[in-house]
Amino acid sequence: MIHAGWRGLAAGVLQEGVAALRELGAEGQISAAIGPGAGGCCYEVGEEVHTAFAAFGPDVRDGRRLDLKRIAERSLHAAGVHDVHDAALCTLCADPALFFSHRRDGGVTGRQAGVAWRS
Repeated sequence: MIHAGWRGLAAGVLQEGVAALRELGAEGQISAAIGPGAGGCCYEVGEEVHTAFAAFGPDVRDGRRLDLKRIAERSLHAAGVHDVHDAALCTLCADPALFFSHRRDGGVTGRQAGVAWRS
């Protein structure tokens, strides 16, 4: 399980994670899932963040909004991940009862957890 915000994505944490799986002996096709997170529908950032992802092309940007999930999907595919599934849940505009969001709630939030397993 890898958690990455924009800085982690820009630093290549997903590629490093896929490489680590291979080093640990993962063979064959790797699948990945992108869980709930700030979506391209809502995630507004400054120009310095857009600049960090300029190589991904204009379709990851919509005005001030940036689609980190699309960037993550492309990064995973480029690292050799075969299937990438997106939960398609934005923590900013989804029902607040579903997810905490530091950004949406101004820093006053609870905690979330994720579970991963190997089948």
